[in-house]
Amino acid sequence: MSLRDHRPSPALTIAILALVVATAGTAYAAARIARGSVHTAQLKANAVTSPKVKNRSLQATDLGAAARAGMTGPRGGAGTPGARGPRGQDGAAGAPGARGPSRVFASSSAMAVTVGAAPTVVGTLSLPAAGRYEISAKVVAEWTPATGGIALAPVTCTMASSAGGTGDSTTQTLLSAPGSTAKATLPLVSWQDLSAPATVTVSCSDVLPSGETAHAVASNVKIAALTTTTLTNGSP
Repeated sequence: MSLRDHRPSPALTIAILALVVATAGTAYAAARIARGSVHTAQLKANAVTSPKVKNRSLQATDLGAAARAGMTGPRGGAGTPGARGPRGQDGAAGAPGARGPSRVFASSSAMAVTVGAAPTVVGTLSLPAAGRYEISAKVVAEWTPATGGIALAPVTCTMASSAGGTGDSTTQTLLSAPGSTAKATLPLVSWQDLSAPATVTVSCSDVLPSGETAHAVASNVKIAALTTTTLTNGSP
């Protein structure tokens, strides 16, 4: 058998040549392309697709702002409230506030004042503002007659305000035995609806029996006023 009988066919020859060329090209690429030599400029548009990216290898910083915004999911429901925390420390005490308006006004005098036939002022109380007031007063009256024998001396005390209004008046008759001093307490009550500041005045007078020269003495005068929204004597 001669060698002519074993010549390859044209198809086999072409296949062998194609295999040689393909193998040589791969070996050239592996030998000639250095690590890190392929950059953005060497990549064609859309050359890197999802299958060529390793799963879970990209970070949020690898994505653009629009892509990160599109990754935001719907807002979740509210969670259950957490446990109540411990009470914090008490804060420092604040500065004292300004004193509020007073609702009670009062005056007191222990000075002895000799009264006479004409009304004599024995005590006063200033009310600094308009308003409705319930006013009360108390006067201690004493009388020691200069003549002997049993004698009677009526003592009258009156309460009024400089702004007018309803006042009050009361009378006590002092009965004195020989060598003794008669003593009585005279209470006064008044309701005043004042349209302006006013002064409350308590005055007393006496009526002496014929021939008597010693007048009664008023002392321990106490006056008090309480602001109120409704006058308790029935006035609106």
